[in-house]
Amino acid sequence: MASEAAIKIIKEATDALQRGDAAKALELAEQAVVVDESIAQPHQIRGIALTRLGKMEEATMAFRRATEVAPYEPKHFYNLAVNLRDRSLNDEAESMAREALRISPSHAGARNLVRELTGVEPPIEGGDAQPITPTIRSGYEEPKHLLPFLNEMEKAWDGIGLGFLALSLVVAFLFVFHFPIGLSGKTMPGGKMPEVNPRTDSLSIFTWYLDVFSLVCTFMWMLIDVIDRRRRFTWFVPLTVCGTFGFNVVPLAIYYFIGRKLESDGVSKS
Repeated sequence: MASEAAIKIIKEATDALQRGDAAKALELAEQAVVVDESIAQPHQIRGIALTRLGKMEEATMAFRRATEVAPYEPKHFYNLAVNLRDRSLNDEAESMAREALRISPSHAGARNLVRELTGVEPPIEGGDAQPITPTIRSGYEEPKHLLPFLNEMEKAWDGIGLGFLALSLVVAFLFVFHFPIGLSGKTMPGGKMPEVNPRTDSLSIFTWYLDVFSLVCTFMWMLIDVIDRRRRFTWFVPLTVCGTFGFNVVPLAIYYFIGRKLESDGVSKS
């Protein structure tokens, strides 16, 4: 039976996985292994975390160790089979999936994996083969955020985007009402428009710097958001074009209020 200390660490590691923090989950799982090496769950968590970190060979060893510690648990053989399949080791993957089915003939994930690898539906003991609904094993769900640091700051992140949107609006306002004639400078004789030299006028210089700052901030915010939401990078085409003329507020507003919602509803998701 697992010790209370190991159980506590395993829970923390599982929570870290669910938050999408694979590095923290790996660290905690390794602590749990040190506390009690005879339980399988820390090895399974290590395998899942290593998989998310792209360390597939190390994940194989972790999943294999889980099967050795708990050879009566079909999920460990299934996890190992999926890992081997992802490494293109299909023969051994099939063998591990069949072992999971031997232990638990009703294991839907293992049955689907054998069918994927062989093209043949494995027979169901005591009846004819029936369609199987794919299942997602615990810990392998797609994380809510691709970038873990955004897990606990959704509202703050949205607020930062709104802040950059407001800044972009100020820049656009200055460009419209200050360039090329502006409200500063002295009125020319005969009722002509005010005269402004953008190279020496303080408000003009301030507007240029503010425009560059706004464009960089908007670009970085959208880049992080697009990566985290796994969206199309084509959003940067209108941002670059409009931002060149000081109007990055337009594509940013469309992306913030319309694009994010449409893509989250699956309308334009890549």
